[in-house]
Amino acid sequence: MKTLVVLAIFGVCMAFARYTPEVQQAREEFFRVFRAAESASRPDLYTPEVRAAREEFFRAFRAAERAASPSSPVQTKWYGPYAASQPAGLPGSPDQVPFTAEVQAAADAFQRAYRKQLEAVGRK
Repeated sequence: MKTLVVLAIFGVCMAFARYTPEVQQAREEFFRVFRAAESASRPDLYTPEVRAAREEFFRAFRAAERAASPSSPVQTKWYGPYAASQPAGLPGSPDQVPFTAEVQAAADAFQRAYRKQLEAVGRK
């Protein structure tokens, strides 16, 4: 139990840890150089036109995404029932989809044949 408490405290501290400006600058420089080396070693898969269209698409997509949700996305906690204790479907909808006429007719025919077979062997 003590270990869990220590790990929980450590996790909370790590969540709020910030890099010093020097470390942050070194990280950004490292990742800039790393991405440059990575892209230099990777073959070019797109023509200049396709690359420009992709960049424009993603630029527009990110702008629309920012406009739709100006704050950072936060996943809200679920307060409803667990899936194991609740039937699938929308609230207020019936638990089961009603049978079509054909399916109901087939189910009735099966039940008649089943009952007839039970009567033939002497069970009810």
